[in-house]
Amino acid sequence: MDLNCIILYNVFMSGEQIINVFKILHGSFNLLVMGLFIHQGLTGLRIRKGRKFGITSLAAIKSHRVKGPALTIMGALGFIGGAGMAFLDRGHIFESQLHFTTGAVITLAIISTYLISRQIKRGTLSLRDIHLAAGILIISLYPVQIFLGLDLLL
Repeated sequence: MDLNCIILYNVFMSGEQIINVFKILHGSFNLLVMGLFIHQGLTGLRIRKGRKFGITSLAAIKSHRVKGPALTIMGALGFIGGAGMAFLDRGHIFESQLHFTTGAVITLAIISTYLISRQIKRGTLSLRDIHLAAGILIISLYPVQIFLGLDLLL
């Protein structure tokens, strides 16, 4: 076997191998997104705590507002990518109904949190409370989702 054949063999993968690579990329991407959501939540808590004491960190508020839309898109793309990968692999998206449902709930909570954040104005405490609750739901469900995904991967 000459060198060209060895190189071509290593470059081209079977469909199953490609799906396995995408599974790892999907999990890694969503692990990153979870970490970014935790950071975003901690920033939000710092802003919230500061408001209670009359301290306003404009830099933290700006950072929180700028990162929110990007995280919303990343979270939705993680879900869409996982559903698409499941469809390509199995021909349907319900390989693991619990993993799919948890991902769908996380995605809906992310979108809801974003939409609620656009409505928050000065003095709207109830919307801030709903925003906080949805954020806690997101951060609480991500580790569950990762555990369920690892169960599928391993």
